[in-house]
Amino acid sequence: MDKLATLIPGLQKGVKGISNYWFGAITKSKEGIVPVYVPNLLNTQEKVLDIPTINTIINQELQNLEVNAKKVIVYYIDIDDQKALEKFIKDNNATEIEVELKDLKNLLHDVVIEDSFNYQLLIVNGKGEKTTTEKEINHYQLTINNFTSDRLIQKISEFNQKGNLQSIKRGKQFNPINISEEGLELIELIALDCENTEGQWHSSTEIKIDKLGYVITNGVKSKNFWNGKIISDKKPLRIKVRNISGDETIKTVE
Repeated sequence: MDKLATLIPGLQKGVKGISNYWFGAITKSKEGIVPVYVPNLLNTQEKVLDIPTINTIINQELQNLEVNAKKVIVYYIDIDDQKALEKFIKDNNATEIEVELKDLKNLLHDVVIEDSFNYQLLIVNGKGEKTTTEKEINHYQLTINNFTSDRLIQKISEFNQKGNLQSIKRGKQFNPINISEEGLELIELIALDCENTEGQWHSSTEIKIDKLGYVITNGVKSKNFWNGKIISDKKPLRIKVRNISGDETIKTVE
């Protein structure tokens, strides 16, 4: 939400006479102060602009403005029925304030945060026990604790919203795609580079996760389920994680 505020041209926060309901305001030469509504991206219920939301804006928030506004801008991610909303505004807006509807998705493309993940690296002996003794070192075990992909979350959220709207119109129940808190199901591949800390990538070892969650280690299929771990004989210097959309993120192992 903070990044989004920087992408709306001329947006100012904390404008006097504008309640916290508004994301901020833009000052224009002809219209003067223009309050801007933006749905909270952290609240899925706000992502679809519908008549109840518009009703709150025109019959409550416009009435409570302490500035002499000629126009407001209402951003949306998805819209229930734009023609119906525009007719509702025309029929129910008792003020002379113009309400302009704008699609937020064009700006959201610039808000995407790079994929991120946290990991833990352990040195283990032949018994699978943690060790620091060089003679007992058998292999290195790197565990992905969690993975976050802003781009995938947006895509899945859009899919769920459209599917839910279509199901409502058909009178059917929609089963949304849910992501776990760890987000490990969003990972397609993990690779370790034990040779280079920068420059050309060298995959010393890698695992792929198939659609059923089984692990393919260095091209060899198995019936082992993906558990967030990858093993290496040598100390990994870099780690590469590829998500199910093909986006790759590389980190230097600390």
